[in-house]
Amino acid sequence: MPTAIRRFPFGRLTFSVIAGFVLASAVGTGALFAYQGRYVDRIYPGVRVAGVDVAGLDRGAAREVLASALAAYGDGIVVVTAGSETFQLGDADLGRAADIEGLLDEALAVGRFGDPMGKAADGVRSLIDGTDIAPRVTVDAAAAVRT
Repeated sequence: MPTAIRRFPFGRLTFSVIAGFVLASAVGTGALFAYQGRYVDRIYPGVRVAGVDVAGLDRGAAREVLASALAAYGDGIVVVTAGSETFQLGDADLGRAADIEGLLDEALAVGRFGDPMGKAADGVRSLIDGTDIAPRVTVDAAAAVRT
């Protein structure tokens, strides 16, 4: 009895490769959504503000940590020289302080704005490489004018 020649099952191989790719994409997408869902109201891992690690904190807890860590931004003096006269003004007189709310807005924005793939990439990049946010200060214009 003659035996039939068996050919390589290219159709099955193609189907398996495509099914594997679709399955891997679905699992990866689900993992990214789960990761983003875990940090809905919290700062992504790897985020540091003025050298202070605020990763995983919600806005209120991060505000407390930053207010404590950046309190010294309002304790200095500013030296102003006008012609031959020099004046020293305290930071409190100028209303100078760390811009806590602006820094929190920036920290919470990491991985949250833009297209979905950009958001995911930004969040993962922050997890791997970290994101450093430079300190900023504000000055109360009305207090500066009074002084």
